[in-house]
Amino acid sequence: MEKIKKALWFSAGILFLGIAYLGTFIPGLPWSTPALLATWCFSKSSKKFHDYMLNHKLFGPFIKNWGEGRVFPTLAKWAMFLSMDFSLILIYWRTGNWKLCLGLGIFFALIILWASRLPGSKGESDRRRAAGEKLGWFK
Repeated sequence: MEKIKKALWFSAGILFLGIAYLGTFIPGLPWSTPALLATWCFSKSSKKFHDYMLNHKLFGPFIKNWGEGRVFPTLAKWAMFLSMDFSLILIYWRTGNWKLCLGLGIFFALIILWASRLPGSKGESDRRRAAGEKLGWFK
């Protein structure tokens, strides 16, 4: 049974890693969340692939900073904001459905609100910890 669990976690990790790689090339497709999910899946299935993710040229620094201080880089926040705006414009232009755009806009606004509370750099994370402030909403 343990081998089956590891195989499922590993398969999920490979799937998320593939999505993360696609997200680096396809505008609007996120890479950060799938990279974090892949790392988590590999932590439950494969030390080799977990270490690969932590030492990856692109994903590694983001994953380490997230794990150590819940850092969500400011540049990534802006890229997320712009891709959400572009998506809303494109969806309205293609469908003309303002109710769909309103619902997505509210959902996107909540995501942006969540992300805006997180530190944008390692220095900001360290400063907040030293001052005893929260890193995000809860910690």
